[in-house]
Amino acid sequence: MCSLSRPAKCTVLLERSVSVPLTPDTAFDSLASELKPDPGLGDVAVDAAKRLFVVQGGRWYRAEYQVTERDAGSTITMTLLNVAKRAHWAGALTGWKEIAAAPKEFEQLAKRIG
Repeated sequence: MCSLSRPAKCTVLLERSVSVPLTPDTAFDSLASELKPDPGLGDVAVDAAKRLFVVQGGRWYRAEYQVTERDAGSTITMTLLNVAKRAHWAGALTGWKEIAAAPKEFEQLAKRIG
């Protein structure tokens, strides 16, 4: 099980946000249905009060999804982090395919949600 707290040693590799015309609770519930525990996805931790999902994928990366309120709906932010403990410098090199695919995957996720 992954932790909701960010590791002390981490590097932000990518961050994207999208606005959706849904209430924060509805956006969070929709995100929850998309990120439900899946063995292929990695370990998932949830903090419903903060509307935060954390997905730990393997040894090197962590994706955080946060839903926040905005004027006419919600903003969903995805942050991809390198959390490799050993050979931290190699995290981005090891996961270059995942990093390159992340913006399109997040865009598709946002379309399904809102």
